[in-house]
Amino acid sequence: MAIKKKIAVLGGGIGGLSSAFKLTELDPLNEKFEITVYQMGWRLGGKCASSRNPSENYRIEEHGIHLFGGFYYNTFDIMKKAYDQLNRPDSDPLSSIDKAFKPSNFAAMWETYGQQMFEWDIDSKLTGEAAPWETQKDLSTGSLLSGALSNIIKQICGSADDIGGPLHSIFHNKSLETLAESAGLGSVFHYHLGVLKADLLDEFASLDLKDSGLEKALVKLQAFRELIDPAIGYHPTNLRHLFFKLDFMITLFSGYIKDKVAVKGFDSLDEKDWIHWLSDHGLSSTTLASPLPVTSPNILFGFRDGDTSKMPEFAAGAMLHWTLLMLNYTHSQFYFFRAGTGETIIQPLYEVLKQRGVKFEFFHKATAINQKEGSIDSIDFDIQCSLKPPFKEYEPLNKTKVKGLLGWPDFPHCEQLIEGDKLKSLDENGRPYDLESYWTTWTPIGSKRLKHGVDFDSLICALSIGALPSVAKDLIDNSSKWSDMIQHVQAIQTQSFQIWLTKPKAEVLSESAAKSDGVFVSGNYVNPTSDTAEMGHLIDFEEWGSAERRARSVFYFCGPMTENEAVPEFSDHAYPERQYQRVKNQSIQLLQAATNPIMPGATLPRNGAVAGDTQGLDFELLAVSHEDQVTTSFSRIHQQFFRANIDPTERYVLSLPKSTKFRMKPSQSGYKNLYLAGDWTDTGYNFGAVEATVISGVLSAAAIDGSIAKLEGHHLSGVGRTDFVIKS
Repeated sequence: MAIKKKIAVLGGGIGGLSSAFKLTELDPLNEKFEITVYQMGWRLGGKCASSRNPSENYRIEEHGIHLFGGFYYNTFDIMKKAYDQLNRPDSDPLSSIDKAFKPSNFAAMWETYGQQMFEWDIDSKLTGEAAPWETQKDLSTGSLLSGALSNIIKQICGSADDIGGPLHSIFHNKSLETLAESAGLGSVFHYHLGVLKADLLDEFASLDLKDSGLEKALVKLQAFRELIDPAIGYHPTNLRHLFFKLDFMITLFSGYIKDKVAVKGFDSLDEKDWIHWLSDHGLSSTTLASPLPVTSPNILFGFRDGDTSKMPEFAAGAMLHWTLLMLNYTHSQFYFFRAGTGETIIQPLYEVLKQRGVKFEFFHKATAINQKEGSIDSIDFDIQCSLKPPFKEYEPLNKTKVKGLLGWPDFPHCEQLIEGDKLKSLDENGRPYDLESYWTTWTPIGSKRLKHGVDFDSLICALSIGALPSVAKDLIDNSSKWSDMIQHVQAIQTQSFQIWLTKPKAEVLSESAAKSDGVFVSGNYVNPTSDTAEMGHLIDFEEWGSAERRARSVFYFCGPMTENEAVPEFSDHAYPERQYQRVKNQSIQLLQAATNPIMPGATLPRNGAVAGDTQGLDFELLAVSHEDQVTTSFSRIHQQFFRANIDPTERYVLSLPKSTKFRMKPSQSGYKNLYLAGDWTDTGYNFGAVEATVISGVLSAAAIDGSIAKLEGHHLSGVGRTDFVIKS
């Protein structure tokens, strides 16, 4: 019998789990690989970890807002396989992938016009296709433009089955004609739309990137844009928004063609900043000042050093790629999780991997990856806790179900640990011990070293890039490739908070948002926590009971966090508390000063309110678990959830201009027997997203196996991208 290759996976986030999942798929008979995942603390998921808080009505607590895009074909592929293998009974709330995800096409943007902030709702249309786990589009470079065009025209003009139909509807839209006439643009609008209809319909309906007719069409579109820019750009109506969308679309397609992206690839644009690239290709100054160019960089936290007081920065090619991919959604543009991320995503992956023979070593905090003569020689760990007999392995999931779900606890199962009694006590500062913090007051019980050739043959480093300066110092010091990556591929701290309200969504949001069937989500509200979502569907899986003041809606906020002090040594145990209080105070300030636009039904009435309160949250509406601890309406805020994502393993990777070339491919770490998994690697999807992380995991697994990666909807051939997978 052949000896199995021992694979060590550092990190139990999406990168590590998807790597292990793919390896087990490549080894269905469990004959080739012996896989062990090493994880700090008591739960899996990394930045996607979530847990249940038993002292707060078993509410779901997250690192931030998580959702999947309609183009996440590789992510949905592994999730479908996981749910299919588990074969849960129909009575299970998450019995299948169809039950696990909530499709949505609604999103809000925020536009400042004059002295006011306006809500700009976009209700994307269903594509008429099956869900992305049942079908997929060709997302190769040359196919993205036509798919994006189809969906963006549908967003502009309404639903239609083809490209020609919605374009036709522009030219026969009575309401738009009325708006144009009221703006004094009637004759100009009619004439130039007529020209567009006559000259462009055929070119766009039969889009061909090699056809010179497309460039001629773009010239005419640009001429049209120049004519309507001065008048429509300053008119605060749907006509103004129509212009913004047309202007943005024209710029995307014009830049794509002029810069020969179909030939040179998206990476060729990454030396430029996204906003500068749009400006260079003619985007109007009024559109540049609109939400359209900045919403996606906001969603992806694209702020150098986490500083939201400055304009976002993003590599132009990476953002153009993201934008076109988002416009190539299948069925729905967004997919939210029916329950917490931990229950919907992480638990199924964990359970399937256990069934497939993967071992999990919890309470193993990696401290050093050591190299010798260009290959990984050993891995060092701090052992945080040890198992109490008769436990032979740590059992991480909750022991009792909440609304039919197990999920992950917010604290380790102390009854399984020899050190459990001490862990349950408070530290010298009167705070609980935190085994997920690098600044913890907890003292490891010992250390462990894994040796190459004895304990592992290959290593998959699936840690966040933020952890590498402390864990992979030996690799960085001995490789210019690694030191360049650490210097140029930046990862920032982030923050989030969640508030539960006693009013339902329909009574809190604007009238248009309340009517939407989708999940309310926005990506450019008020910085620093400009990403917002109303996640009331999750309350069905929390235990608020039937009391009159139970939670009926829940709002999530998240965003970047600039470092207000130099990150201290890990011996500064007070640092997490300082940053927690900072997040809490900033969140309260936002709620006091800027709640009205996004939650008009949750702000104080104008009559009798003190100055400023007309924009602030009515704190009396906050739902709490412990009414006996409420002393004032404001004191309810202290029972909401706030989180400072400051740890090296929690940092969010950025896609800054001029940084893409410094990313390393999952199969090309520069060290023998070392493979990489994470959204900080070069996968062709060079932005911070779960789909990029899953692709990285698939590529690392294929490289270890010596096979060519099979990626759903994602094409690596052409445009100089044949170098992702190197057979070992």
